[in-house]
Amino acid sequence: MARERTTKPRNQRDDTIDLDGVVSEVLPRGFFRVTTSEVGDVTCKLAGRMRINRITLVRGDAVDIEVSTHDVQKGRITFRRTPGRPVQAAQAA
Repeated sequence: MARERTTKPRNQRDDTIDLDGVVSEVLPRGFFRVTTSEVGDVTCKLAGRMRINRITLVRGDAVDIEVSTHDVQKGRITFRRTPGRPVQAAQAA
């Protein structure tokens, strides 16, 4: 018997805010400081799929992040935008 899902998938939760920013500093232990226009500097770590696929980030990379509504100074990097790729195509992928 299939069990019903009691929680929403990560990308459909209501308690996160999706933002875009630029990696401004690479910190120790896999953390990054990302500068956004909406909330300023956010300390972020890589999302699980980015760690599994060994996506590397360097200073100046454009990224998509999600932050919690409870603490907007900490976040998770969910996507690295490729230079030269339009933003609309990156969000559709």
